[in-house]
Amino acid sequence: MAIRFADLLLWDAEALNESGNTSAALVPLNRVRKRARESYLYDINLPGFGTVPDELLPDVVSTNQAEVRKAIRHERRVELGFEFHRYFDLIRWGADYASQALNDKPNFNYERDKHFPIPQSERDRNRALH
Repeated sequence: MAIRFADLLLWDAEALNESGNTSAALVPLNRVRKRARESYLYDINLPGFGTVPDELLPDVVSTNQAEVRKAIRHERRVELGFEFHRYFDLIRWGADYASQALNDKPNFNYERDKHFPIPQSERDRNRALH
């Protein structure tokens, strides 16, 4: 199993922000954004290779805890997209957040699904799971 460094940085940012140290949370958060921003310097497949476009992924500067929380959650979503972190992030962030994000999933029930996501195919085979 591998854990990406960006994931560790975002865990750190989230922990710092949630413990009330919002200004310190900006350091790991902006480190992730800087790495993504600077990919323009090294990836020859990106348009504008060799220069970073103006205003691309600017550093987060707010020290408002709710705004930084929102920025961290967004960064986790885009940085770790397609790596199967999203569901577990939603569950970790609580019933209201998960229910809102998964409101298009009629079978989602936070209390039932928060412990372990049982595949629908298994639930269909075993009626005792309903």
